[in-house]
Amino acid sequence: MNEEIIPLFPVPVHISKYEKDLTKEQNFIKGISYVPNGTNGNFKSVNTFLLHSEELKELNKFILSQLNIYTKTIMLSKDTLIPTISWTNKNPKGSRHHQHIHPNSIVSGVFYFSINDSAPIQFHK
Repeated sequence: MNEEIIPLFPVPVHISKYEKDLTKEQNFIKGISYVPNGTNGNFKSVNTFLLHSEELKELNKFILSQLNIYTKTIMLSKDTLIPTISWTNKNPKGSRHHQHIHPNSIVSGVFYFSINDSAPIQFHK
């Protein structure tokens, strides 16, 4: 019998650690305006183009480099992807981020400015 397994809808995840000090960036993020984001007790930044901020220039370079790695190694593409929107969320103790999808995205990414043990992201199919 001739059989084959085809990974028809694989979901590759690229994880990378940012090795530089984030103090300047964290202070900037703490000082921006936020609005409630649903009913789960968390907040979303008013600015949805944060990676365009001068204060996040180095972080933006890192994110672009990681996006390029993903595009070349996972998508096997020579194209360059550019983030169109970028925002931050604040999740105070006892809050949680709502389950959601990004239907108009080729690639979605998350950068954690602060985590306790491991990234608290969950994926649902």
